[in-house]
Amino acid sequence: MALVYFSVGGNLYQNSPVKYDFIQDDVVEYSRPVMIKLNNNVGQYVRLQLYFDAKWIMISEVQFISGRQPKI
Repeated sequence: MALVYFSVGGNLYQNSPVKYDFIQDDVVEYSRPVMIKLNNNVGQYVRLQLYFDAKWIMISEVQFISGRQPKI
């Protein structure tokens, strides 16, 4: 599971984080990409809390993709 919190100034974070539940795979132990949609939240600071069911967790890269939203 992952909880993602956002903050504008870095001192106070929002009370309701983006929650992501990952389906556990007991068959294949290979690494895989995990993409979490941030639901258009805005923040200069991001706090990420990761919960995992193993002895180790490896994070190889973190990427944020953003852009201008089209005007409707």
